[in-house]
Amino acid sequence: EAALTRLKRFLDHIGPNHAHKLSDIRHEWHGNRLEFAFATLGMQVEGTLVVEDDSVQISGPLQMPVLLFRSQLEGTIKRELEIVLQ
Repeated sequence: EAALTRLKRFLDHIGPNHAHKLSDIRHEWHGNRLEFAFATLGMQVEGTLVVEDDSVQISGPLQMPVLLFRSQLEGTIKRELEIVLQ
């Protein structure tokens, strides 16, 4: 529950805090499962985030151009989640 609360609060602030990198941000919670989408670098990214008792799992397909930035995108998401969930 604590992780869900922190993540929901984080998502409320992600647009204003990252407006220079992200646009068209959409997200919808279904229990502990989040379906999300956003545009970055002119490309659409979408996926699912599932909060479990001891982990957070993110999955989703990446378009070919996004694959070029995969490690950068994964690193940014991981750092943000670590900060939010500490």
